Amino acid sequence: ITVNDVNDSNPVINSVAIASAEENQTNTGLTVTATDADGTGEVITFRFVSGGTTDNGKFSLSTGGVLTFLSAPDFENPTDVGGDAADDNKYVVKVEAYDGVNTSDPQDITITVTDVNEDGGNNAPMVANEIADRTETAGFSDITLDLTSVFTDADNDALTYTATSNATDVVTVAVNNNNLVITYAGEGTSTITVTANDSNGGTVEDVFTVTVNAASVTPTTNTPPTVANEIADRMEIENFSTITINLEEAGSEVFADADSDELTYTATSSATDVVTVTVSDSDLTITYVGTGTSTITVTADDGKRGSAADAFDVKVTSKPLGFAEEIDLEIFPNPATGFVQVRSSGEVHATLTDLNGRMIHTGSGDEVTLDMRSLPNGIYLLTVSKGVERVRRKIVKSD
Repeated sequence: ITVNDVNDSNPVINSVAIASAEENQTNTGLTVTATDADGTGEVITFRFVSGGTTDNGKFSLSTGGVLTFLSAPDFENPTDVGGDAADDNKYVVKVEAYDGVNTSDPQDITITVTDVNEDGGNNAPMVANEIADRTETAGFSDITLDLTSVFTDADNDALTYTATSNATDVVTVAVNNNNLVITYAGEGTSTITVTANDSNGGTVEDVFTVTVNAASVTPTTNTPPTVANEIADRMEIENFSTITINLEEAGSEVFADADSDELTYTATSSATDVVTVTVSDSDLTITYVGTGTSTITVTADDGKRGSAADAFDVKVTSKPLGFAEEIDLEIFPNPATGFVQVRSSGEVHATLTDLNGRMIHTGSGDEVTLDMRSLPNGIYLLTVSKGVERVRRKIVKSD
């Protein structure tokens, strides 16, 4: 069984849709061509198609596809109605191909009429191929465009080029030889103007835009830091020397981060009248202020909204009298309404002051009585000393 081809395919126009022709002549230099998938030997002919705003009536189209003006166009006096606007020297025709049975899709063809130097003077350069608007992504590499294909000059004058960007915070432009180089600067839209100059008084501009969009960011999952080695509670004696703890000491790092993020540290003391704390790089410093207990909270931050905290207590006690040979010491009652008794197994010196350091009572011996009856209710400081050793206690007066 032999399957024979039949004429059932539409022709397809494959000639250019844009051409240019000099004024003062009827020749357009364009011949419409088409292909047909059928192998049945059909003869393809061409004809105008009505519809839309066209200049069909100003042209003739042979069945073989040769397109010519009916009368020579005059660049200085255009009569076109098609194109971007009337009388812009862009003549538009609509054509189709026909194989005797099937018809192609209609094709618009634009013929741009170019100026001819009729008085022997200079012809200004022209834009042959407009540079299209561009959309780029932030951080794009330099773009290089060959300007020799953008402009033409009927006199074959050597052209020089300049370029400007109206938003240099978006892109900057430069001309190297005959190439336009566009360089990224930031996000936004810039209008680029390229000027061609024939050095004989003729110039022409081509204008286009470059829009730079933000680069897409792939979200990442952050793992916050964790406490790897808790700082142990500490008990110190008053007037202890400054303590420094390296939070990143090898082998005993207080914090760990699964993402290997660089950690920064802060620290607080719940009782700054007992100890104060500071952090420098990874060193935590604890400084004595007074006796009591303070909770120290150290926080590690990974800079990605992830953090971890470690808390520990620092308890500061008074140094016992006769540090090498302790003695018994009793201070009572506390709170007191009238008298405070100081009893010890050795002779001591007792001084009662207010919170501003003003001395109220003093006495020495192994039993000292301090009269608080006339004092207003409040908190007072009792200092009991033996040689260079001393103990401070807060005494509450309450009737």
